Amino acid sequence: MINNYLLKGSVVAAFFLQGAVFGQTTLIHYWNFNNNASAAAITTPTATLIGGSMTAVANGTTDIDFAGGTGQNFSVQNLNARNGDASGTHLRYNNPISGSLQFNLPTTGYNNVVVKFTTRRSGSGAGTQTWKYSTDGTTFTTYQTVSPLDADPQLVAFDFSAVPGVSNNPNFKLKVEFAAGSGGTVGNNRFDNFTVDATPAAAADTTPPTVTYLPANNTNNASTTVNPTISFNENVRLTDNSAINDSNAQMLVDFRLGNASGSQVPFTTTFANNKITVIPTSGMVPNQAYYLALKPNMVEDTSDNAVTAVTSTTFTTAGTSVSLDKNFIKVNENAGTLAFKINVANPSNSTVNLVVKPAPFSTAGSGDFTLANQTISLTPSTSSYTVNIPIIDDTMEEQQSEYFVVSLENPTGATISGDSNATVYIIDNDKPAPVPSQQIFLNYIGSFDPSGTNTSSTEIVVHDPATQRLFTISSVTDVFDIINFSNPNQPSVVNTINMAPYGGITSIAVKNGIIAAASPNINPQQNGSVVFFDINGNFLKQVTVGALPDMIAFSPDGTKVMTANEGEPNDAYTVDPEGTISIIDISGGIANLAQSNVTTLNFNAFDSQVATLTATGLRKVRTNNTLSQDLEPEYITISADSQKAWVTLQENNAVAEVNLASKTIAGIWGLGKKT
Repeated sequence: MINNYLLKGSVVAAFFLQGAVFGQTTLIHYWNFNNNASAAAITTPTATLIGGSMTAVANGTTDIDFAGGTGQNFSVQNLNARNGDASGTHLRYNNPISGSLQFNLPTTGYNNVVVKFTTRRSGSGAGTQTWKYSTDGTTFTTYQTVSPLDADPQLVAFDFSAVPGVSNNPNFKLKVEFAAGSGGTVGNNRFDNFTVDATPAAAADTTPPTVTYLPANNTNNASTTVNPTISFNENVRLTDNSAINDSNAQMLVDFRLGNASGSQVPFTTTFANNKITVIPTSGMVPNQAYYLALKPNMVEDTSDNAVTAVTSTTFTTAGTSVSLDKNFIKVNENAGTLAFKINVANPSNSTVNLVVKPAPFSTAGSGDFTLANQTISLTPSTSSYTVNIPIIDDTMEEQQSEYFVVSLENPTGATISGDSNATVYIIDNDKPAPVPSQQIFLNYIGSFDPSGTNTSSTEIVVHDPATQRLFTISSVTDVFDIINFSNPNQPSVVNTINMAPYGGITSIAVKNGIIAAASPNINPQQNGSVVFFDINGNFLKQVTVGALPDMIAFSPDGTKVMTANEGEPNDAYTVDPEGTISIIDISGGIANLAQSNVTTLNFNAFDSQVATLTATGLRKVRTNNTLSQDLEPEYITISADSQKAWVTLQENNAVAEVNLASKTIAGIWGLGKKT
């Protein structure tokens, strides 16, 4: 149907009228979210007949990551795309809780409004979307909740044809708010191919009712608790003109396992608001394909337009997935017991192992807690599982917080969602707090906010004694400020440099009148860069380094610049770049700096030494990657003679030694544990 306009010879008109000449619906608003040049660009409608628009309400860290809407199988499936549009990008809404997205969707001159879009979430993203509508432009009424999955995008359809006040309304709006639900409190929710279809109010009704299925055709990971529905975009009845009710709706539906020839699934039905709700007698089982169809020549609209063709949907329910309720837990040593919770989605008869990771993953031992490796058996009624872990209140003065790591492993009949590891910190209660000697007193002078009225942050501050200037960065707004600090009582901003065009900023250093800023890629899993400026913030040079440069430092002799490239994985752990260390030789002057002056060191030579290094106290966090991917360089210190550097591998409890003369990694030292 979408391509019927090609028969008319008018591409421009047909772009919107998608076969309206033939009595079909009209696409009145459309966002394909393919223009990701800016937040304003990606929220601008791709097409709108009646002045549609979109706004985002942000609170705290909530924001539209206009450049980050890539991958996540939106580009593979491209569900609900119109006019042959390429998959392109999609809308990524970060930290959505406390924020909302509002679509202003005038329907003037149109009836039978149907909204469709695709959506998913990250593993730690909000698990509940509450969609509300307004017919007066101000007051919103809850319409439906959607539970986005940490899986392939799902197609969602809202049929407003029977909702009073939506048709022919210049003030119709749709808003989505977010809650943690079965997901998390950070992460993101994502959307693509948002469409609004409707029928022209003046068109003669010669068109059969539009049949919409939920779950939509080819949906994967459908919830086992959902009751499938068959919705109509207008008032319908039986073809003998009698009313449809809860009882006779059952004879209109064919519900089977797998496909049209599969075994029938027992069910009952309800009918309300032009929607048949199918209620499986015994519920639906995980990881099972289902076929749902409306029988032909059984239903018509009030203008005697019958649904004469078989319409159907085939969908597959989600398999059982288990996830850790929390990945970081603190428990007091005298708490007695820790209730360790595991969440289960779409439960079935399945198992998963709970494994206690030995040293060096854990510093706490059998004298601190009691937990053995175990197999957890799940049943179709298991929505969560709690393991009670005894915490031993000893009398030893230990480090403030020992920890142990447990992981979910070897699932059978299930999958593991999100991070499979949890770290439990046991807070010691035996070591008394030290009594202050009061040998040092600090006098408070004042504070200074370089951002003024902006909602920015000051994450890193460096001082240049030669110019008595401070250089501060904000990764929230992707800027660094140059501050006159010659009078500490009255600091003032000299210049603010926008780092967003370079990808952002994570660290800054200054020496000999040169500013060096570490800048991650817009896609943090790809190589970042170092950007050089003069002391006033004028651009000098930019060179490429490893993925996610997290700290930058000049050597004491001023001839080299180093970056610790953390190489963090993405939220789904499907892309995990290697951690690296970059050395930039600036001995020839910034004016002569070229990419050939950059040496990026990797840890590939140590991939085969995991067992040996683990024995020295190194911690390898994940089991399904290489050591080079697991290592995440974090902090750099350089010897006074500029011949050696040491780089902390924070997550791995280790330090790497770098020979700056030969530009090689001399070794890795595990740091062991302290009791």
